[in-house]
Amino acid sequence: MFSTTISTNVPAADSSRPFEAEHAVQRRYFNRDISQILGLPPVVNNTRLIGMEYESNNVTVTAPGIALRKGTVLAETLGCHFGYPLMSLTIDQTGGEQILAILETVLAPLSSETLVKLRLCELVEKLFEMLATIPSETGMALEELIQQYNRWLESLDGFDERTCALLQLATVHEPTSLRHDQGINYGLLNQAEVSTSTGKGPLTLIKIPDREAGWDYYKQTSFFVEFKNIRQFANIPQQTELYSLLDAAGWCEAKEIATALLREFGIKTEHENTLPVFMHWSYNCLKIINYGFTTRTRGGQRVIRHVSLCIRAGQLQEVFQLLSDETVNELVTSINRDRENDLYKVIILIFLDYGGWKEFPGKRTAYEKLEQWLFHEVRELFKVLKIRQQHGKQHVYSPFLSTPYIVTRDNEKLILPDPGKAASYLRDFVLPKRNDKYYFLYELTTIKDASYCVIEFRLHQGNCGELSVFDLPFNHPERTFDPLHLTENEQQMMDILFENTAVQTLDDIMWLQNLRSLLESLPDLDTGQI
Repeated sequence: MFSTTISTNVPAADSSRPFEAEHAVQRRYFNRDISQILGLPPVVNNTRLIGMEYESNNVTVTAPGIALRKGTVLAETLGCHFGYPLMSLTIDQTGGEQILAILETVLAPLSSETLVKLRLCELVEKLFEMLATIPSETGMALEELIQQYNRWLESLDGFDERTCALLQLATVHEPTSLRHDQGINYGLLNQAEVSTSTGKGPLTLIKIPDREAGWDYYKQTSFFVEFKNIRQFANIPQQTELYSLLDAAGWCEAKEIATALLREFGIKTEHENTLPVFMHWSYNCLKIINYGFTTRTRGGQRVIRHVSLCIRAGQLQEVFQLLSDETVNELVTSINRDRENDLYKVIILIFLDYGGWKEFPGKRTAYEKLEQWLFHEVRELFKVLKIRQQHGKQHVYSPFLSTPYIVTRDNEKLILPDPGKAASYLRDFVLPKRNDKYYFLYELTTIKDASYCVIEFRLHQGNCGELSVFDLPFNHPERTFDPLHLTENEQQMMDILFENTAVQTLDDIMWLQNLRSLLESLPDLDTGQI
């Protein structure tokens, strides 16, 4: 859902061009950061950040003459935090026979304290109450919804004039996307009328016919988490509701496999991120293999997108940014010691022969397909480890594209192996398209020598009261998330995600001061006076 956009390792000269768009986003949003405007205490910027999405399942957006893409921002608040508007109305897309532009509301990644102070969970719920009143026959212009919402906001007690101004919504008239997609014609977007070859019409919100009235929206939650904490997923008590919800059994198996792999590689200088990196890689492999063996229909998105918990970091980032030099040297030494084929055979035995799948005639085709994929997956891992040893720790740029790269010490741009290449061997078998390999990739961020990633918690559960889990954490369809009153499951999940994460220290404050110095060195934008 959200990604951080600060990057201090910005290459110079010819390599700087890819970062120009990112710097524009930094100037746009960070110069309006609430921590500076409101003078909020440092706890606002702590590392326990929560972001939320609310997808309006039964409201589509029509904009004649404009191709609305996923991530397009239609309206946003003036107030921002950590590179995102406090609240933005954006576009999501649904598949099926007809691709529909669905309205989605995205909240900035914020601490629990700030969510409470700004009452954002309450505000977004009210916005969806207003969406529910859209006339089915005529729809509602976006401007009308915004005016209705802002009038209600101004009537609330508890907000001073300045804070209210930060929370008001306004339409966007310039190229803006939460996905940094510059391929949209924004020149006409959000104007009162949009010229087209067939006539004119406003940007309008329309009820989707034949949708159950109860299915108003989906909720999704993202957390900004220290990467090493993912090892905690293997320690969830079996008797709790979170055990099956977060696939703790799969994480337990992934931890056992990762431990066996590291033992086979002869790793002696294990770093705090070593086991989590190989746990994540093993879990992703298990997920694909299990789906490939057990699915009754070919293709599908459940292995990539329809999962309840996802770590939005990729193998390239983890190898280049998380593994220590000592661990990488030991891994590559083991690979180069005439053991490359032996190691591959061991990995094949661990992943594919563990369940005896090869012995089932009905699974033989699946076994051969998955063996072919795993061969290339392992070869790519070995190749990347060798590049990492040669060039040392590096930031991976554009990990969500098919051409990720690093900038070497000689200031040269080095394109890395395509992370979706091995996925091509699973096309129409497990993965519907190779690009799904990039779907859950965001930038990793380093704070106080610790590496943080985005973890997304999402259940495809509508607001209809049909719960599969009694105490559904964060995304309960009938209960507004209240950071002040966490349920037992929510508290347990927070403890797992944020184990050993300090709320705020002097070092964090120094990091914020360095961040502000960086922002002050950027050209100012005319964002208007509050």
